[in-house]
Amino acid sequence: MPKIFITHAEANAHVARALVGLLQTGTRIDQADVFCSSDEGQGIQTGSDIRGTIRSSLEETSLAIPLISDEYLISDWCQWELGAIWLKQCRVFPLFIRPSDPGDLGGPLQGIRGEYIDDTAGLDRLYDVVNRTFSLDLATDRWHRERDNFVGALPSLLSRYQPSARMEERQVEVRRQRYADAMHEYHRAFHSLRDAAFVTIAHGATEQFLEEFVAHLQLAVDALADAFSIIVGASCRVCIKQTRPVHGEQSGPPIVFDLLRSNASVEYRLENADLIQENTDFEDLLERKVNVFHSNDLVQLHANGQYKNSHWKTGVPTPAPYVSAIVWPIRKLRYSTSNIEHLLGFLCVDTKTAGAFLAPPAGRLDLDFGFGAAFADTIYHVLQPWIGEEGPFRDQA
Repeated sequence: MPKIFITHAEANAHVARALVGLLQTGTRIDQADVFCSSDEGQGIQTGSDIRGTIRSSLEETSLAIPLISDEYLISDWCQWELGAIWLKQCRVFPLFIRPSDPGDLGGPLQGIRGEYIDDTAGLDRLYDVVNRTFSLDLATDRWHRERDNFVGALPSLLSRYQPSARMEERQVEVRRQRYADAMHEYHRAFHSLRDAAFVTIAHGATEQFLEEFVAHLQLAVDALADAFSIIVGASCRVCIKQTRPVHGEQSGPPIVFDLLRSNASVEYRLENADLIQENTDFEDLLERKVNVFHSNDLVQLHANGQYKNSHWKTGVPTPAPYVSAIVWPIRKLRYSTSNIEHLLGFLCVDTKTAGAFLAPPAGRLDLDFGFGAAFADTIYHVLQPWIGEEGPFRDQA
């Protein structure tokens, strides 16, 4: 009889099968000792009684691993399995698929510690639990190798997820609650933008007060990163990119370079600049092909030849520094006659988590898109005096 019981939503079947593979290759648990309903040869056989099979599989289960996702939480069947696990009173080790988090787990399992499925330290704790529960003598080098392969494959596995209509409704509902939770940090971001603007009003955009201006701007960027991290349920980064056309002796295609990054100090030098034409997100926004650039799996988009990144010319780094991203233009007018001259830069938000951002229906600028668009529109007027042709940021660049 199986000793490990994996319960999951149908939408996450491919992730569950990959987890079975990790347990088998990383811990050498026998195939017969793992029950996973979606895994061929280990799950529910065609024509068998589903409830009876699950009950019998739970009888000798020592460890249950629920894969908690948004789909799992709205599935009546998954909730029935979760209740059966609670009645069995075996050891439970929840693995959360972002953006679900431990706070989403209610009922009898509320308060039980779980781990994120894409967190290597969390998976190592699962390894320790398996080792202790079954008194195994496991080789850590094998586990670490298989664990890294599993985490590396997760973005591609998660990108296959197609939410149901019921799930889309729940995602919007949950998202709106997270917007409320993030409002304190969002207000802090605009509060700091206001303080940065006051520096300009009081002293002008002068070199003498550049450091004070940047300090307020840095606080705004950090707060926006914290707000998006709350919304997404995973760590997010925010970056303000500056653009400029190249004139004179160094004339050529327009360039883009870092102005500020969340929780980091950046020097403003053109040596770190990238060509806009070598980056699909910036190029599409410059040429007005899109109003907002968005992808929930840049790695797969790059593999398909649909995404250029000047830092990925020789291949995507492993692990990828970011997988999901939204990019907004920081421009004077949405519909102006000039492209580069009226474009100060870009506001970028990214995360290592695939499928992180919630896109609104086509033609609308709300949900996650609107949350960042308001900041991008506001910051244009805060930045413009400082990075115009005579501004200190131009001198620094």
